[in-house]
Amino acid sequence: MGTKKSNSLVNILIGWLSKKSMKMKIFLGLLFTHCVLMILNFTIDDIRYFFIISEAAYISGTLVLLYKLFRQKTCSGTFLFSFRLMGF
Repeated sequence: MGTKKSNSLVNILIGWLSKKSMKMKIFLGLLFTHCVLMILNFTIDDIRYFFIISEAAYISGTLVLLYKLFRQKTCSGTFLFSFRLMGF
């Protein structure tokens, strides 16, 4: 019972990226971040939306922590839990 290996674009990209050196991964991460910020700068007119989005992300993270604390009496694995919620 092996796992099926999918040839999706994401798997191909992750395989290509895993073969690169750490310096190249850092450079590509910085380049990607810069490109995303430039796209956001040109597409969003009102800068207040960045503040609203950051506050929404903060509140959702706090709610996940509170939910786990009250339901399971521990916050262990919250990082992985939030990644599953986002679909990663």
